Amino acid sequence: METYFVRHTLGCSVDETTRERMWREKRLFVHFPWDKSSNQTVDSKSLDPNDYTGFRKGGMSALNRLATVGGFVAAHYVGHDNWLVGKINPNSKIEICEGKWRPEELEKHGLKNHNAVVVLKTLKLECCREISPTNYALLQAVQPRGGTIKRWHKAGGLIEAIVTGQKPRISFDLLSPSHQETLCAEFLRRPLASRFDLPQLDSLLCDVGRTMPDLDILGLAPDGAKIFAQVTHDILKKAGHKILALKKYSESQRDYLILFCDHEKKEIRDGVTIVPIKEVFESFTATQSGTHWLQGIFPQI
Repeated sequence: METYFVRHTLGCSVDETTRERMWREKRLFVHFPWDKSSNQTVDSKSLDPNDYTGFRKGGMSALNRLATVGGFVAAHYVGHDNWLVGKINPNSKIEICEGKWRPEELEKHGLKNHNAVVVLKTLKLECCREISPTNYALLQAVQPRGGTIKRWHKAGGLIEAIVTGQKPRISFDLLSPSHQETLCAEFLRRPLASRFDLPQLDSLLCDVGRTMPDLDILGLAPDGAKIFAQVTHDILKKAGHKILALKKYSESQRDYLILFCDHEKKEIRDGVTIVPIKEVFESFTATQSGTHWLQGIFPQI
């Protein structure tokens, strides 16, 4: 089944009592009060995405798809450090639940004639449990940005494993961009690097991933030569422009220019060493250090 992330933030217009009721009842919800009728005296109860516009239409479409097809869900509620994870069974019914608007939100939007009744479109989570996101570093790193309800491709296998109590299948594709950058830096720190005729990273000159434009790793080899590296999950065909970007950082012929990307073999192009990032993942995670690294970022079920 598909996987979704739902966020209920402090910025929403729903008062705390209503939000807490949704938490207790294990309900995910959306609050899209305005439909095309432009009636702002009461919240809309329409469940038809075509009655809405913009992000509201997208949100209602996602909610309807989740109800029809079913899926796994992680939901974050403001005021709670833990998340709720669970599943929505196929052909579930979207239920209307009523509560109260936050008075300051009514005032903020100039809704003097509104009846102050919040209308929420909700789905009740099944097989629900609480998790602490601090124990699931990967989930924190790959959270989808923006929106109340979003498809969550990156975390699909993990959320399903958490809900069903199964062991997650660990793979490179589940790593966030920041974890991919860390992977390559940790790989370079070890003698493993010599298998690819790469220099061993002796020390970093900047934080990984936060160095400078078009550069993810900046460090020194044991002989003092600089290591300039870019990390991407893209195939080389899509990452070719990164070769040009790396070349401008070269300060001398002693420097090392490295591009970690999705490629079938190691090769050198225009002075840049192309390294298959998935081979790096397999090689590093086969070591004891790599095993411990995976245990630190993947959920322990």
